[in-house]
Amino acid sequence: MTRSRIAFVLSFILPGAGLCYAGHVGWGVLNFVIAVVITVLASASSLAAVSDSVLYVWLALAAGSAGLAHAQTEDEPGEKGEA
Repeated sequence: MTRSRIAFVLSFILPGAGLCYAGHVGWGVLNFVIAVVITVLASASSLAAVSDSVLYVWLALAAGSAGLAHAQTEDEPGEKGEA
């Protein structure tokens, strides 16, 4: 498994973890804090449609974080073609 795929999976499980794995610790922590703040604000929202969908908000943030981690990770030479 390539480094970019590992970073993708880590950030999908916990936003920011893949960025930390890729060496971007500051961005990883910032990504995690932003994801938590947005999720807390969504859960505290008085709008029933938003507060009932907190899990989907967290999932969308995790998917975005995973894509960012994948894009920011450089694979070792020769790993690009691995399956």
